[in-house]
Amino acid sequence: MDSNVVVYAFTGRSEQCRRLLARCASLEVLGLVIEASVAEVAHRLMIEEAWRLGLIATPGARQLERKPAVVRKLRWYWACMEEFFAAGLKVIGGDVALLRESRVERERWGLLTIDSMVAACARLHDVSEIATADRAFLWLPHLRVRQPTDLV
Repeated sequence: MDSNVVVYAFTGRSEQCRRLLARCASLEVLGLVIEASVAEVAHRLMIEEAWRLGLIATPGARQLERKPAVVRKLRWYWACMEEFFAAGLKVIGGDVALLRESRVERERWGLLTIDSMVAACARLHDVSEIATADRAFLWLPHLRVRQPTDLV
């Protein structure tokens, strides 16, 4: 599962993403995420919270990194993370070996670092489907891409 699916679920941008997380929590679907994606979800939810509260002018990391007092006030993102941790997702592949292995995907498919780590993890664990809103995965013939169609 790509981090954007989790972010869209918690920010209310996609009911389909929300239902997928619920299916993982009920163990109907086995959801796998890489450690780097977990950190990315927390990061993006922090930015989203600060922006929605009007504490930063635009939803970007640079806005937030310049305001440590704002970061100290954020709480919603962590409530989302606790729900994410309880959703039954299996967190895998957070080591240097995966980063090295993902070089294959960067060189073959032109993926950026975290996307290439997701693709490498899928390859190493014989995963054939990915839930993502990211078009970068569409070109990978070994992955069936499941994209939400209800993004707001």
